[in-house]
Amino acid sequence: MSNADAGLISCVVFILGAIICSGIVSSVSQREKYLGLKLSRFFKTDVGKFSLSSRAFQGVDLPNVHIAIRKYAELHKGTYELIGYAGTGLRHVSQTNVQISLIPLQYDNIDIGTNERMECPRNGIYMVDCPDGKICFSAQLYYQGGATIELIAFSPSNDLNTKALEEIRELICHHSVFKGKILSLEGQEQTADVSNWLKIRFHEFAAVEKSEIILPPETMQLIERNVMSFYKHSDSLRKAGKSLKRGILFYGKPGTGKTITAKYLAQHLAGVTVFLLSGEQLWLVKEAFQLARLLAPSLVIMEDVDLIAHTRDETLGQTILHQLLNELDGLTKETEIIFLLTTNRPEVLEPALALRPGRVDQAIKFPLPDPICRQRLIEQYAKGVELQVKDMERLVSRTDGASPAFIQELLRKAALIAAEGNSFHTAERLLIEDEHLQKALDEMLLNGPLTRTLVGFHPQKEAKSGISP
Repeated sequence: MSNADAGLISCVVFILGAIICSGIVSSVSQREKYLGLKLSRFFKTDVGKFSLSSRAFQGVDLPNVHIAIRKYAELHKGTYELIGYAGTGLRHVSQTNVQISLIPLQYDNIDIGTNERMECPRNGIYMVDCPDGKICFSAQLYYQGGATIELIAFSPSNDLNTKALEEIRELICHHSVFKGKILSLEGQEQTADVSNWLKIRFHEFAAVEKSEIILPPETMQLIERNVMSFYKHSDSLRKAGKSLKRGILFYGKPGTGKTITAKYLAQHLAGVTVFLLSGEQLWLVKEAFQLARLLAPSLVIMEDVDLIAHTRDETLGQTILHQLLNELDGLTKETEIIFLLTTNRPEVLEPALALRPGRVDQAIKFPLPDPICRQRLIEQYAKGVELQVKDMERLVSRTDGASPAFIQELLRKAALIAAEGNSFHTAERLLIEDEHLQKALDEMLLNGPLTRTLVGFHPQKEAKSGISP
């Protein structure tokens, strides 16, 4: 064989090899390009006749769905690969005339706490490989009268799909990022802007300690027994067959400590999820209670319920309260939820409460502070300054009828007067004496009834409310 012939043969072999390699690369490229081929390779069989099952979840549960899928793989001692797709995904992957392309994953950053965010794949499919069976999941967010997640399970076995979806539902409840946090629901009713539909906002209150709540001992004991002790002993109550749902009403004059007490409870109930309801979001009461059931034990707080209704019209108050009581009625006795209402005007609520006995089963009155409590409040709100009062008895007597909010403002005004008079105990610590407090009291009490009302001063004897103490 001549050198020319050998060279020709080598050239032909090279070209044929290049063609064969090109075919192999093209084949590999095709396999990585389309979802159907990718899944067939994963399951090692044609997925054309596979079954799928789906389940709907609230849109706010998007991070919880992804956490639950990953937890499913972990509990089944499996692994997962997350791939991105374009188009309809698992919903139509079995149709031979539909080619669904594989594309890079796209993510949304979702709040899961006051300072926490989680990346959730917008177009992801989990290929989960477990010893007890391979399965794929996708979570698609769509909008139809509200934000909803369609979770799809895809495998050769319809039975496996059904069991996996139920297990993921349970995992969502047990591992929810919302558990034990302080939440509120937000959104706009009947809006075309889907970005304003149901959202969860996380809250973090300034720390409130028990020592900051100045109430008569019997009132504080009543609060702790009916709320904190109730959660603490819920297992014993459950075993005894007693209901774990209840309604509690805090009532009293404005500024008497209802709000700060609610914040204290929200912070010191370990493992309890707290929901805050406001008047602007009353249309979300149903959704709030749905989440409260899933995330139990829960505390649902609605402050100033009488004012919320009163600002709309005179009769709506009863309608709103009935709506709230209906949601409470819908809870089973095993559901560990306390519904806490606060009001300055219990007489507005009493007719509706009387018609539904047992729904709100404990009313707790927040009285105006007595002389002992007023002195404690003066000393508490004097933190940060040097307080030198020679005639405390006179000061306490003049503040008869003052709420805690009034006394807090009194100490702030006295500090301002001391600063104006250049009264310092040290270079950076103000000195507040009798003259500063008495001058501040004069300004607050002698400038007409409106000022007294605004800062929470009630000089007259407390009128009997519709609900007896």
